Amino acid sequence: MKTRLLMIFLLLTTCANAQESQEISLKNTIQFKLESDLFKDEPFTIQVCLPKAYDKLKEYPVVYLLDADKSIGMAKEIADWLMFGKEIQDILIVGISYNKDDDTWWINRSRDYIPTSDTVSDFGKYWPKAGGADRFLDYLQYSVMPSIEKKFLVNKKCTGIVGFSFGGLLVSYTMITRPNLFERYIIISPGLIWDNSLVSRIEGKYYQSNKELRKKVFISISSVDPKTIVIEPTKKFVEVIDSRNYQGLELTFEYYENETHFSGYPRALTAGLKKLYVIENKQ
Repeated sequence: MKTRLLMIFLLLTTCANAQESQEISLKNTIQFKLESDLFKDEPFTIQVCLPKAYDKLKEYPVVYLLDADKSIGMAKEIADWLMFGKEIQDILIVGISYNKDDDTWWINRSRDYIPTSDTVSDFGKYWPKAGGADRFLDYLQYSVMPSIEKKFLVNKKCTGIVGFSFGGLLVSYTMITRPNLFERYIIISPGLIWDNSLVSRIEGKYYQSNKELRKKVFISISSVDPKTIVIEPTKKFVEVIDSRNYQGLELTFEYYENETHFSGYPRALTAGLKKLYVIENKQ
């Protein structure tokens, strides 16, 4: 049963093939390649989704989106509906994608979103290229974010990041290891079991010398998430974080009945944006 759950977790609903992805034009979206010495001959595609009433003279909160190859369209439409209904502030969504075939996305996300290698455990052995998260975060911090801040007026007090599954693992890891990089976090069904609950162990060390974590954090899991990989370690992580009483931390945790690892994603993204980017002083 445990092996079966592992395989269900591993096999995302993608019909992976060797074809190059086609360019997709999303309305009110700017797309460009961004090279870096950190990824030789491997430029990422950056997709910036603008509000309908975008004003280049106005500052906007920026929300960085992982797994943009699969989720940029969904995230843009959810945000567009919420902005249209005045349920959230106008925001910029910045997707970071490989813009190649599904196999490349599937392999590279494990390389870039997972902090350490782990070829010993039953779970870790499926991801032999894992361990490049810090390099990816360096790319995000020193290439992507400066590029966005150069092209657009950014409200740095509201900068956020969204991560699902291994992306949620990366976002959790970032919150503890680079707490000055983002102000708001949407963490959806994270694979926090990785490397003997690495993120929880790092958080324990962080807490020894830090009693402040002035962040807005939204974490969610679904009832049909893999129990040992997602549900149990996430619940434990949330309980510990909540018990710390970090100064300035605003933590929201939601549990979705009758949602799977995948169907919970759009529901959580909607709820997370509404929680973290609510319009202040709304009449």
